[in-house]
Amino acid sequence: MPHSDETFYKMKCGWADDPKVATLARFGPVDACLGRDLFGQMIDYSRRELTDGLVPGEMIGQLGYPLPVQQAMQIAMLLTDPGPYGPLCTWDLDSNSFRVLAYRKWNDTRADVEKRVATGVNAARTRWDKATKPQARRADATGNARGNATRNARDAKGIHRARAQVHTEQEQEQEI
Repeated sequence: MPHSDETFYKMKCGWADDPKVATLARFGPVDACLGRDLFGQMIDYSRRELTDGLVPGEMIGQLGYPLPVQQAMQIAMLLTDPGPYGPLCTWDLDSNSFRVLAYRKWNDTRADVEKRVATGVNAARTRWDKATKPQARRADATGNARGNATRNARDAKGIHRARAQVHTEQEQEQEI
């Protein structure tokens, strides 16, 4: 699972086997691979920028890099071809943008993300703000820390353990 401070998008395992994606092969092997990659880049952009699946046309050149902008746009247009199973994206000429059609099925919307952030902020405020805890005993971070500091300062034998003496595990990558 990604760390909570990392932005990520979700793709179903085997997504390239979806008939809509697999039938990109009708455009030839190179364009099919380029289309699959660009489709993934469009989902990545949508999640990172919280656009709910909307990708501005001017971003296609950057997302399709190292292709020339015109070729990247041609590949993006292949994603709008309905084919036998329907398109992966739609193109809106008026707004000069693409829409990833199944984006919301797998990924969080801007509203979902903003709600989760607000919930986290409120939960943190509840934990840390003593004004939200009017009980006689201080059940906020400062009160908890004061009580825990005395208990944790000594181990079971009553011997003081300095923080520097506590050993922690460190993950190390190893070649297999």
